[in-house]
Amino acid sequence: MKKQLSLLIASALLISLFNDQAFANSQITDISTHWAKTDVRQSVEWGFIKGYGDGTFKPDNPITRAEFTTALVQALNLKLSTNPSVFVDDNNWAETYIQTAIENKLIHANEYKDLRFDPSRKITRQEIAVMTVRALDKAKDAEDQGFWNSILSKLTDLTNVDEQFRGYVKIANDLGIVKGYADGSFGPNKTATRAEAVVMVIRTLEKLPNPPVRTIKPEQPSVDKDRFGRTIRTTNLPKNYKDYPYIVASIPNEMYEMPYSKRGLPSRMTSAQLYKNVPEFTDENVDVWMERISKYYDLIFNVDYRTIDGNWEKKAYEYIHKGANEDYLKKQLKEYREWVQKNQIVIEGWLKPEPTMVYSSFGGYNVRSEFEFKIVSFKQNKNLLYDPFADGMTLNKGVTYKGYADIEISAHMMGDWGQSLRISNLASVFLNNKSNLPK
Repeated sequence: MKKQLSLLIASALLISLFNDQAFANSQITDISTHWAKTDVRQSVEWGFIKGYGDGTFKPDNPITRAEFTTALVQALNLKLSTNPSVFVDDNNWAETYIQTAIENKLIHANEYKDLRFDPSRKITRQEIAVMTVRALDKAKDAEDQGFWNSILSKLTDLTNVDEQFRGYVKIANDLGIVKGYADGSFGPNKTATRAEAVVMVIRTLEKLPNPPVRTIKPEQPSVDKDRFGRTIRTTNLPKNYKDYPYIVASIPNEMYEMPYSKRGLPSRMTSAQLYKNVPEFTDENVDVWMERISKYYDLIFNVDYRTIDGNWEKKAYEYIHKGANEDYLKKQLKEYREWVQKNQIVIEGWLKPEPTMVYSSFGGYNVRSEFEFKIVSFKQNKNLLYDPFADGMTLNKGVTYKGYADIEISAHMMGDWGQSLRISNLASVFLNNKSNLPK
């Protein structure tokens, strides 16, 4: 009775896990720029792995033995076992799938010490190689030393593979299911991510002579969304589309194709390169930078001599990269605030930074932004806007100035500068823009 109750609970958890996490591809919010997005989308379409209830897939999270086994069993469309698991520690949500893998010889229970599968343990590349080669019914070849010794291999760390599994690793690598790394190593004890796992499962299915019917289901058209819920377009792309992690449907090509600032050439890194290669470019950090830019320009583009006070300069000061000129910066902000009051300046506007359009500059990073503002009131047409390059610029009352500008953000930290980036004291809507602003 206790065993039956455990099975009922496990089944309930399993149903909850796979039903509650199910969602359409168009709702996956965190794979739009991922290298494995096509395979992830396909795996979700086929139903052998699911995402999470918050709409994410978490492609770079590690995958456990239980999760990979479940995915492989479901991908192969195997008939689920009704027998209790032979493992002594397998009273978990994936018990049925693990026992099914055992009965289909994907897993050999005697290869696990004390019959403990340790289902929550992160699965290694060696273990995946063994299971996928067995799924292809090539275990006999993998265990025939004469056969697998005949496979030419440039893997540099084959001696790190358990001797009994070297044939499996060589075959998996030779078939392109679990590929070695660029440095020639295989990394048998390295763990796999969820994205890597689905790619390996799909490669396995592609090698089957008679794949399950479910695996040849045509992919349904879907609309990719980014993590902000914006539609990603794949047609009518800008000429320099490779500079960006993806192209947002609502953003016109002229914003993408606007020339880069000449500051920082020739060592400039594009947005796509930064997101791929610079560890500080995480969603969390980028969100902080974008919020700072938005709030800063909410202050700059919305001044009113009737309401502005010392709090304005204090808030603006918090968003600016100080460097070694803190006192001078405070003096500048105070003088501008006093001038707003004296000159009866009123400005209304906004600026919206685009998180997918960031590139390196001489002093830090430039964030391409869309802006719009209007000078509503002033006595003298002089120093109307707080901007280091606004001196001498004539801004007309009542004219709506709008377009795109690259806003510079910077920090003086080395190493993990993460969230330290702030608005550069050289940030300007006049410096590199495509707009109706005076030149």
